[in-house]
Amino acid sequence: MICTKPVLGEQLGLRRITYVEEKAVYLTQPPSDSSRLFIVNEKGFIQIIKNGNTLKEPFLDISDQVQASSKSREKKGLLGLAFHPNYIKNGYFYLSYFNKEDTLVVSRFNVTKNIEIADKHSEKTILKVEKNSNSSFSGHLIFGP
Repeated sequence: MICTKPVLGEQLGLRRITYVEEKAVYLTQPPSDSSRLFIVNEKGFIQIIKNGNTLKEPFLDISDQVQASSKSREKKGLLGLAFHPNYIKNGYFYLSYFNKEDTLVVSRFNVTKNIEIADKHSEKTILKVEKNSNSSFSGHLIFGP
């Protein structure tokens, strides 16, 4: 739901904007960009919602690198997306995901000249953490003050 003005608790409700693929786990948008929403899908791709419609072409698809969950409560697959605070100028964004070897990966990617398509081959790995039986990772990424 997107609200454009403050509402009282009694007036609060949900409104369907569009449909996205099953296994969507996170919704975000780049700083200073109020026209697009980015939907992170655990299966390994990111969709864009623009003007109330889900674009046909994914922003990024790394599903061939991602280990998707086989159980409903399992945290695997593509889990986190954070846009660099200066994304509008540098085009950097960061992902966290579990790769096929069951390792948590945090990587940086770049957007292409077409701002609705990322460069899959621009991946720069920042961190890899092997998972063991006692590990628990949320995958959430964020830039803060």
